Amino acid sequence: MLPGDGGGNSAARDSIRALAPTTGLRRDFIWGVSTSSFQIEGATREDGRGPSVWDTRGQQGLIANHDTGDIACDHYHRYPKDIALMQRLGVQAYRFSVAWPRVLPHGRGAPNEPGLAFYDRLIDAILAAGIEPWLCLYHWDMPQAIDDLGGWTVRDSVGWFADYTALIANRYGDRVKRFATFNEPSIFTLFGHGFGDGENPVNADRMHRAIHHVNLAHGAAVDVLRTRVPASSIGCIHNYQPCLPSTPSDTLAAKLCDAYWNRVYPDPQCHGDYPPLLRAAIEPHMQPGDLARIQRPLDWFGLNHYGPSYFKADAGARFVIVGHSERRADHGESDGLVLAKARAALAAGLTPIVCVGETRSEREGGKAESVVAAQIAGSVPPEAPPDDETPVADGVPPSLAPAPLAAGDGQMSLF
Repeated sequence: MLPGDGGGNSAARDSIRALAPTTGLRRDFIWGVSTSSFQIEGATREDGRGPSVWDTRGQQGLIANHDTGDIACDHYHRYPKDIALMQRLGVQAYRFSVAWPRVLPHGRGAPNEPGLAFYDRLIDAILAAGIEPWLCLYHWDMPQAIDDLGGWTVRDSVGWFADYTALIANRYGDRVKRFATFNEPSIFTLFGHGFGDGENPVNADRMHRAIHHVNLAHGAAVDVLRTRVPASSIGCIHNYQPCLPSTPSDTLAAKLCDAYWNRVYPDPQCHGDYPPLLRAAIEPHMQPGDLARIQRPLDWFGLNHYGPSYFKADAGARFVIVGHSERRADHGESDGLVLAKARAALAAGLTPIVCVGETRSEREGGKAESVVAAQIAGSVPPEAPPDDETPVADGVPPSLAPAPLAAGDGQMSLF
């Protein structure tokens, strides 16, 4: 509660709502905060929780600074204090995500009662604070056991996600009415399958299968929630950003990126079809009736906006993004991971690209690019493109031009 409030957060709500006329927002606008389970909970080995794909990456040293989620913000133990801070802020809603491996350690099968009980306590405390809980089913922390079976690249993942949704709906649907199926699905499918990893630099077929199965999982989850949680309010959260051409000749490149980044999920979910530029690539993975299974009635559209991106095409390039090398705590990957991915790219006949954040370049006197590049054994530096030429990534179907990538928040270093 706010200092001196003396009871609940009604004064906070009145104060927040009073801001609406001055900001141009409707009076029923909901002010809230949001988190993701892996980024805040910690307690990755407590009370029967199973490992997620992010636990595995952290344990393998693939995260910058060798960070892990073992402690994070310790929300698992500190959630009462965190909720008290929300009360002081006067927020009306708290969007959190459930860690799939905390409630289903193997992703399917027998549920984990201590994990389910944690979210019981969390939801009850949120409600007691006068805050409305908004529950996100998936914020990227797939159970490692499910990933070992193929993850989103196998169609069985749709049923596994539906079963997980049913568990959540049955357990918390008496108290939670606002649900998000996924948070920013384009991030974990494009970065996880399209931009490359240490074992498979680029795999367009795998990426398109994952995209379609995530869309199907979204539709299945909506149906489960509609059936099991009366009066539920359901949506999906997208990172929807303008994709703009650097020059008029780059228009097709920008449109292709827009199709992958902005439309490959909202279009089938809301309009019942894939973007025309991508339809031919995804159709081989579709079965009759799939688009109807994806396009289920929604109550709201979640939009995360970060800023526009500008793109430049290079039809003859065969480049692949392999990582973002940065020393800040909130960005980047370890140099070891970038190195492994770059070597795999070279083995596949691709030229690796590393994004080096401006902060690191400035701190290291502009030497960061050459430091990382020098570690790539056996690479032959190609002729660097002009400063105004931004390389793009390959790996889309042959019928499409190479898929463009933004230069991110830093400088593009090619080696």
